[in-house]
Amino acid sequence: MALLGSNSGEPMDEKPKPKYDWWWPDVSSAEFAEKAVRQGMWAAIVVAGITALVAAYAAGSGTKVGGFVDAWSFVDAVIFGAIAIGIYRKSRFAAVAGLIMFLLEKALQVQSGMSAGAMFMAVVFALCFAHAVRGTYSLHRLRTQAPAGPVTPSP
Repeated sequence: MALLGSNSGEPMDEKPKPKYDWWWPDVSSAEFAEKAVRQGMWAAIVVAGITALVAAYAAGSGTKVGGFVDAWSFVDAVIFGAIAIGIYRKSRFAAVAGLIMFLLEKALQVQSGMSAGAMFMAVVFALCFAHAVRGTYSLHRLRTQAPAGPVTPSP
């Protein structure tokens, strides 16, 4: 049974469309898996951009920022840029590499001291990378399980 919409007069579905859960999305549908992948892509873009900006400041001032970021961090920014492109293309390798690299870098930063705010942001970004891993694997699984298309008999 369909209900009439209050404004349009068109039938409305009885069941509301499931909402996207940002903290731990359900990646069983292609739509939500794509959203999870995009989270990881944007996380990689932001990490690459911030790293490049801080590395530029470190190169210009000739000092290490935060005790560990120097001009060599441009390499790190380029790697995260490449990871963002890979995640955009739904590469499982890129998603896993992004998560592992991010976690390793944060582990090194924790040893040299990290504020509570920076720790919270690290957890948010780690979740974004984890969502990309889950999303890329889910998309791969959904594509391999999908039927190949209509089968037409040959003459």
